[in-house]
Amino acid sequence: VLATYPPMQQVAWDLQGPERRVLAWCERSAVACAQLSPAFVAARDQAPRLHWHADGHWTAAGHALAADTMTTFLRSAAQPPAQFAEDR
Repeated sequence: VLATYPPMQQVAWDLQGPERRVLAWCERSAVACAQLSPAFVAARDQAPRLHWHADGHWTAAGHALAADTMTTFLRSAAQPPAQFAEDR
């Protein structure tokens, strides 16, 4: 992307900034929050590609990895069904 758009080379990019801000909000708000970057970093050198070369958006494989990561997170964070009294 930087080679395609040379003016972007003049900007200091904080690629972890958005995720860091979301995780900070989750912590302050006591909200469970899934972090996708570790899964993407762990799989970055494997085939198939997780991001399109031209623009960095996720490929089908990237979407599948995100879905798998979220599924694992949601299943591990799931609470048992609420128990309701019969007289309510």
